[in-house]
Amino acid sequence: MAITKITPVKMADVNEISAAVAFTAATAAADGFSIPMQEQDAKTVLLFQNTDTAAAHSAVVKKGNGIQGVVDLATGDIAASAIVAMTLDSGAFKNVTGENKGCAVVVPDDVKLKAAVVVLP
Repeated sequence: MAITKITPVKMADVNEISAAVAFTAATAAADGFSIPMQEQDAKTVLLFQNTDTAAAHSAVVKKGNGIQGVVDLATGDIAASAIVAMTLDSGAFKNVTGENKGCAVVVPDDVKLKAAVVVLP
Protein backbone atom coordinates (compact mmCIF):
# COMPACT_ATOMS: atom_id res chain seq x y z
CA MET A 1 0.00 0.00 0.00
CA ALA A 2 1.03 3.65 0.16
CA ILE A 3 1.13 6.36 2.77
CA THR A 4 -2.08 8.45 2.88
CA LYS A 5 -1.46 12.15 2.24
CA ILE A 6 -3.70 14.42 4.29
CA THR A 7 -4.82 17.72 2.73
CA PRO A 8 -5.12 20.43 5.40
CA VAL A 9 -8.20 22.62 5.69
CA LYS A 10 -6.90 26.19 5.88
CA MET A 11 -9.19 28.54 7.78
CA ALA A 12 -9.67 31.85 5.99
CA ASP A 13 -9.87 34.21 8.96
CA VAL A 14 -11.00 34.51 12.54
CA ASN A 15 -14.77 34.62 13.11
CA GLU A 16 -15.40 32.67 9.90
CA ILE A 17 -16.56 29.10 9.41
CA SER A 18 -13.95 26.90 7.72
CA ALA A 19 -14.50 24.50 4.88
CA ALA A 20 -15.79 21.11 5.99
CA VAL A 21 -13.21 19.03 7.83
CA ALA A 22 -13.08 15.48 6.48
CA PHE A 23 -11.40 12.69 8.41
CA THR A 24 -9.39 10.27 6.27
CA ALA A 25 -8.47 6.66 7.02
CA ALA A 26 -5.04 5.29 6.19
CA THR A 27 -4.99 2.83 3.28
CA ALA A 28 -3.16 0.48 5.66
CA ALA A 29 -2.39 1.12 9.32
CA ALA A 30 1.30 0.26 8.83
CA ASP A 31 1.66 2.93 6.12
CA GLY A 32 0.02 5.74 8.09
CA PHE A 33 -0.45 9.38 7.17
CA SER A 34 1.73 12.14 5.73
CA ILE A 35 0.85 15.40 7.50
CA PRO A 36 2.03 18.67 5.85
CA MET A 37 3.90 20.94 8.29
CA GLN A 38 4.31 24.08 6.14
CA GLU A 39 2.79 26.56 8.61
CA GLN A 40 3.87 27.62 12.12
CA ASP A 41 3.67 24.74 14.58
CA ALA A 42 0.98 26.34 16.74
CA LYS A 43 -1.22 26.97 13.70
CA THR A 44 -1.27 23.36 12.48
CA VAL A 45 -3.80 21.28 14.42
CA LEU A 46 -3.91 17.51 13.95
CA LEU A 47 -7.28 15.87 14.63
CA PHE A 48 -7.76 12.16 15.22
CA GLN A 49 -11.14 10.42 15.14
CA ASN A 50 -11.51 6.93 16.56
CA THR A 51 -14.38 5.41 14.57
CA ASP A 52 -14.25 2.19 16.59
CA THR A 53 -17.25 2.21 18.94
CA ALA A 54 -15.86 -0.51 21.20
CA ALA A 55 -12.09 -0.09 21.59
CA ALA A 56 -9.48 2.60 22.15
CA HIS A 57 -6.76 3.08 19.53
CA SER A 58 -3.49 4.99 19.40
CA ALA A 59 -0.95 6.31 16.94
CA VAL A 60 2.77 6.98 16.80
CA VAL A 61 4.18 10.21 15.39
CA LYS A 62 7.46 9.17 13.79
CA LYS A 63 10.55 11.23 14.58
CA GLY A 64 11.61 13.56 11.80
CA ASN A 65 14.89 13.11 9.96
CA GLY A 66 16.28 16.52 10.95
CA ILE A 67 18.72 17.23 13.78
CA GLN A 68 15.92 17.49 16.39
CA GLY A 69 14.24 14.23 15.35
CA VAL A 70 15.40 11.94 18.16
CA VAL A 71 12.39 9.95 19.37
CA ASP A 72 8.94 8.84 18.20
CA LEU A 73 5.88 10.18 20.08
CA ALA A 74 3.02 7.89 21.14
CA THR A 75 -0.39 9.56 21.37
CA GLY A 76 -1.61 7.25 24.10
CA ASP A 77 -5.06 5.71 23.96
CA ILE A 78 -7.79 7.59 22.11
CA ALA A 79 -11.10 6.40 23.55
CA ALA A 80 -13.72 4.65 21.44
CA SER A 81 -15.72 7.16 19.36
CA ALA A 82 -13.54 10.07 20.54
CA ILE A 83 -12.08 12.97 18.57
CA VAL A 84 -8.85 14.51 19.89
CA ALA A 85 -6.57 17.34 18.78
CA MET A 86 -2.86 18.03 19.06
CA THR A 87 -0.13 20.27 17.70
CA LEU A 88 3.42 19.11 16.93
CA ASP A 89 6.91 20.55 17.26
CA SER A 90 7.96 20.57 13.61
CA GLY A 91 11.65 20.54 14.52
CA ALA A 92 11.24 17.13 16.13
CA PHE A 93 8.75 15.53 13.75
CA LYS A 94 8.98 17.15 10.31
CA ASN A 95 11.05 15.37 7.67
CA VAL A 96 13.59 17.65 6.00
CA THR A 97 14.61 15.25 3.23
CA GLY A 98 13.19 12.29 1.35
CA GLU A 99 9.77 11.22 0.15
CA ASN A 100 7.94 12.91 3.04
CA LYS A 101 9.95 16.16 3.01
CA GLY A 102 8.02 18.94 4.76
CA CYS A 103 5.66 16.46 6.44
CA ALA A 104 5.28 14.58 9.69
CA VAL A 105 4.42 10.88 9.48
CA VAL A 106 1.78 9.41 11.80
CA VAL A 107 1.18 5.65 12.00
CA PRO A 108 -2.11 4.52 13.63
CA ASP A 109 -2.49 1.10 15.22
CA ASP A 110 -5.70 0.51 13.23
CA VAL A 111 -7.42 1.98 10.15
CA LYS A 112 -10.36 2.88 12.39
CA LEU A 113 -8.25 5.81 13.63
CA LYS A 114 -8.75 8.56 11.04
CA ALA A 115 -6.91 11.88 10.69
CA ALA A 116 -7.56 15.45 9.57
CA VAL A 117 -5.51 18.65 9.68
CA VAL A 118 -6.69 22.22 10.22
CA VAL A 119 -4.41 25.24 9.72
CA LEU A 120 -5.44 28.22 11.83
CA PRO A 121 -5.37 31.78 10.41
